[in-house]
Amino acid sequence: MPGRQGGARTGPLGLALGGLLALASAIGIGRFVYTPILPTMAEELGLTKGEAGLVASANLLGYLIGALLAATPRLPGSRRAWLLGALALGAATTGAMGWATSL
Repeated sequence: MPGRQGGARTGPLGLALGGLLALASAIGIGRFVYTPILPTMAEELGLTKGEAGLVASANLLGYLIGALLAATPRLPGSRRAWLLGALALGAATTGAMGWATSL
């Protein structure tokens, strides 16, 4: 039946809202919140410019890996599971930044 996945009904509005929240989480926090706080994080942790650049590069590497995985035609399992897993990983690593005390 169209609009059914995993036993739950998802109409166009629910699908759009889910996509909006996923993008807000992945792009909004990962890109537009993380980037401006990097200088403050580096200063508070006493990171050199090179170390801060390494942290920024790791962030961008995550974007590249995610884009390459998303473009893979045959991922094992469902794309929904991959999306939810990636969102959970992004939330976990973003939250873990608060506990970091060094590079």
